[in-house]
Amino acid sequence: MARQWLPIPLDTKLTKNVEESSIGTGMAAIENGYVNEQGHHSRFPQLTPFVGLGVSDGGRIYLYEWRGDLVAASSSGRFYLVTRNGIVNEHTEYVIPAKRRVVFASTEDELAMAAGAEIVRFAGDKTELLSKDAPLASHVAYIDTYIVANEINTGRFRHSTVGEAKVWNSLDVFAANGSPDNITAVMTTPYRELLLFGPKSIEQFERLSGGSFPFFRRWSVAEGLREPYMYAFADNGVFCLNQMIELVRFSGQSSSSVGDDLGKELEKIDDWTDAWIGGTGEKPLHIRGQKFMVLQAPRATNPYGTKGLTYLFDYRQKRFSNLYGWNAAKGVPDRWPGWSHWSIWGRHFVGGEGVIYELVA
Repeated sequence: MARQWLPIPLDTKLTKNVEESSIGTGMAAIENGYVNEQGHHSRFPQLTPFVGLGVSDGGRIYLYEWRGDLVAASSSGRFYLVTRNGIVNEHTEYVIPAKRRVVFASTEDELAMAAGAEIVRFAGDKTELLSKDAPLASHVAYIDTYIVANEINTGRFRHSTVGEAKVWNSLDVFAANGSPDNITAVMTTPYRELLLFGPKSIEQFERLSGGSFPFFRRWSVAEGLREPYMYAFADNGVFCLNQMIELVRFSGQSSSSVGDDLGKELEKIDDWTDAWIGGTGEKPLHIRGQKFMVLQAPRATNPYGTKGLTYLFDYRQKRFSNLYGWNAAKGVPDRWPGWSHWSIWGRHFVGGEGVIYELVA
């Protein structure tokens, strides 16, 4: 049989739901790059070390911002502020407890942080316990002078006293009971919606303008959250990995799948431990006019037999590609070394392990 060559346009989408040997009109992988608006391939910016946080802190770094500085909270419980010139100042007194991902919420006066145990507060000097009456929580959010947190391993969420982040009344508690599951994530959208996520349901609460009950449930979304850190707000909606292992976007009560191109590969992921999307609900990553989200399953086995699957999702063009790091010892790609990202000062930073990288073209 004569060999036949077929042209494959560079701007075709990834084809993940069929065997590679069967693909004749598309691509099975784009690595460390993306398809730009011209339909050509562009390289994703490289990770360049910005600052190290000392040999004593090799933990995962989770990024945020506070009053013009870059915040770096590590999985070892340390808290740092970093200036635009790369000057690092540690402000740890009360170590952030637990080993889960650090989730942040800013108020007018402080920064609240939760990682699966006591909520920690930073107000400009040193970290401290927010309140002995606050719940053990994995997530915190802020809405209209209230800090809201989930009680871990329950279907309840609690809130601080109005305007008093350190005051928590034991009666200020609500239940998200659309389905009998625990609240595993909490976020506030730019539309002043309070979202309570569970494995089987997602409920939207809103603020009441008066009365003794500050929140009311407006509706439920016909989705659940598969993993507690796999959600992000972008494009006027919330993206998340649902209980059916689908990447979906919802706004109000309407949801639709946006990850069908990855269906087969998502179903094959063997370990979802520590999986995350973006900066955990805060914001996506806009680079060179392109609008991305980062989706990572850091413990999953990838096609190279190493650990770590990272997807770059252009949510405007609905296109996927892969990001990889390099395992020099084995001579093969492995996990892209980011654990978080944040944009500040017109620059883009990635939290690694004991180091903060800058994305440089």
